[in-house]
Amino acid sequence: DNTPPLPKVPVILVFVMAASILVLVLAGTHLLGYSNSFADADQAFAEGRYSDAFQAVAGEKVKEKDTDTYEKYRITAMVSAEYEAYESMMDAEVYDMALDSLIRTVRYDKYLQDAETYGCRGEFDKIESAAETALQQDFGLTAEDARTMYALSNKETYSREIYKVLEKAGLSEVTE
Repeated sequence: DNTPPLPKVPVILVFVMAASILVLVLAGTHLLGYSNSFADADQAFAEGRYSDAFQAVAGEKVKEKDTDTYEKYRITAMVSAEYEAYESMMDAEVYDMALDSLIRTVRYDKYLQDAETYGCRGEFDKIESAAETALQQDFGLTAEDARTMYALSNKETYSREIYKVLEKAGLSEVTE
C-alpha cells in the first residue's frame, strides 16, 4: 500500500471537534430537560394536579434558585396524595382505607408552617376543604372528629373507631 498516512493534526482536530459537539449536545439536552421538567411542573401545579407537578421534577438535581419551588411541589403532593388515595379507595369501594386517607388528609396541619414558607397555603386550603366536605358527606364526620381519631395512640382503637364510623354511615360490609 503506497497511500500516504493521514496527517495527524487534521485527524486530531476532527476528533476534538466531534467531542466538542457531543459535549454541547449533552449539555443542551440536560439544561433543556431540566427547564422542561419545571415548566411541566408549573403547568400541572396551576391546574391543581399537585402529584403530577412533583413527579415532573422528582429525581432532578435541583438548582439552588429552584429549591423553594421544588419544596412547594413536594409538600403539596404529599397532602394531595392522601386525598387522591381517598378518591381511588372510594371508587374501589374500600371504605376503611378511604376514610383513613381522608383522616390523614385533614391532619395536614403539621405541614402548615412549610406551606406558609413556600407559598402554597392556598392549595392546602383547597385540599382541606375538599377533604372536609368528603368527610361530612360520605362519613358524617367533621375535620375535628377526624383529627381526634388520628390522635388515638393505640392503632387497634383507631381501627375500631374507623369501623364504627363506617357502620354508622352504612358503609360496613356485612359478614355472615
